[in-house]
Amino acid sequence: MREELFGPLHAKPDELESRTLPSALAQPISPRSSTGWARIDEEVAELRRHFHMAGTPQDYRNIGNDCVTITEMLSRQVYDPEIHLRDGEQGPPVDKTKIRIERYIEDALLGPANANPRKLVKTASESNAAPPQCAGAQGSPLTL
Repeated sequence: MREELFGPLHAKPDELESRTLPSALAQPISPRSSTGWARIDEEVAELRRHFHMAGTPQDYRNIGNDCVTITEMLSRQVYDPEIHLRDGEQGPPVDKTKIRIERYIEDALLGPANANPRKLVKTASESNAAPPQCAGAQGSPLTL
């Protein structure tokens, strides 16, 4: 009986607070509006939609699953064993996305002019925190 009477009253402040919190994702720092890979772009759009609609811990946990899926898809897209596999190595499996993406970055962003973007990718892949911003090389294959 008590819950029937006071339950809605207790829920109302939470509901009002939820409405006032920002519910939009930050805009990407890339000047590009998409990756150019249709399947990955589709998954990113769904990730944004899921984030916008999330309201429970389970919803947010599933957003983490979306991120894993996107990262593995990106790993499949950029890692080419014929280009990125070194002599004597075995190709890392898809779930070893850090290794695969870092190898792509090592090969795609060569030279001292790209040291900062390479460092950014390495830092981002080793940290749970938001990566620091840096100026990327113009025209590089992967603009972060």
